[in-house]
Amino acid sequence: METNFEETTKLAHNILIKYSDGTFPIDIFKIIRENFKNIKLIPFSKWKAKTKINGTMFEELKTDYGMAFYDEKKYCIIYNDAKCLQTQRWTVAHELGHILRGHLSNNEYLMYSPDNTPFEMEANTFAKQFLVPFPIIRYLFNFLGRRIIYPCDIEEIFDVGVGASSNIINHLNKLRYLPTNINLENKFRNYFLKWR
Repeated sequence: METNFEETTKLAHNILIKYSDGTFPIDIFKIIRENFKNIKLIPFSKWKAKTKINGTMFEELKTDYGMAFYDEKKYCIIYNDAKCLQTQRWTVAHELGHILRGHLSNNEYLMYSPDNTPFEMEANTFAKQFLVPFPIIRYLFNFLGRRIIYPCDIEEIFDVGVGASSNIINHLNKLRYLPTNINLENKFRNYFLKWR
């Protein structure tokens, strides 16, 4: 599989345009519950109690964050609800990316180990562009009134963790220009106008 960052980014932005309420942080749980009836969100603690298993998430599922699968009726996302809310949100966005990009129905997806595969890179791109859409970053420069955005700005406004915000700043610093998406920018314009 060849990684398609452009299509993945476009998909994340289109979902935001269609389903978000135009505010940050993005309420991914609400968006999935209200708009994706074919996806069930399952906290690991609830799944553990229902299946009566005793092990940790890593022992049982070989991940400490989350996973997506299809159970013949609907897609399921199990996420580690013992992690902080920022990590839960990123994990759920990542797994939603796997589902919406069709990874779970791709035989190659099942053959790869989870690290640095095209599937993982697409899912991370989806999570990044869904929770911290880059076209919106231009608003930050304007509203903060400075030429530099710090990781703490990203953490505070978009409610992502320290690692994610540092990664995003590093990514932004490599860009020659900030991407635009007029429809996405219009969706969130009122949110930033309230700051004035």
